Amino acid sequence: MIQMPAEQTITSLKTNFSPILNAQGKQLAGAKTAVYHEEMIRTAWQLERGQTQMEFADVLRPGDDFTFAPASMAMLWIDVYLPPQTPAGEFNCVLTVTPGNLPPLTVPVTVQAPV
Repeated sequence: MIQMPAEQTITSLKTNFSPILNAQGKQLAGAKTAVYHEEMIRTAWQLERGQTQMEFADVLRPGDDFTFAPASMAMLWIDVYLPPQTPAGEFNCVLTVTPGNLPPLTVPVTVQAPV
């Protein structure tokens, strides 16, 4: 989740993944990443029951460059795919997120391939 300071909104995000590397710094062939912007929806369900309407995370929009209505936060869902014959161990990459015209944020990502 990207949370903006009070009184500030964003309308776009750009994302970029570095290559996925093993513990020795070697790139893992066949590995893939995907980013989704998680959109919120409102339902009439709560209103029909006299409750306050809430937003629910529902729609995942794939991409790496997202534009949306002004918001104080944006949620991202990421997937990291390791090839079937990946040896057990730890793999690392970095997700860079640039919200609007603000400086980029770097998010380290670690994936543990099971034994």
